[in-house]
Amino acid sequence: MSEAGPVRMCAICRTRLLKANLLRHVRDSNGILILDEKQTRPGRGWYVCDNEKCREKFAKFKPGKSKAGRKSQRAR
Repeated sequence: MSEAGPVRMCAICRTRLLKANLLRHVRDSNGILILDEKQTRPGRGWYVCDNEKCREKFAKFKPGKSKAGRKSQRAR
């Protein structure tokens, strides 16, 4: 943790920023990603920076879904 506060990483571009400068999203009871404005909801959170491209990519983001063929390559 830095002196200015906790640091988190953008789920898309992997840039590390202060938690206060990122948007946090969590899954609701239906499994849909929703914005956690107060950053206090329980559960796994995904953080996204203010970059327009990151926000566009995050709109298509499906947490927990692995890319096709990814596991089979790691098993070797």
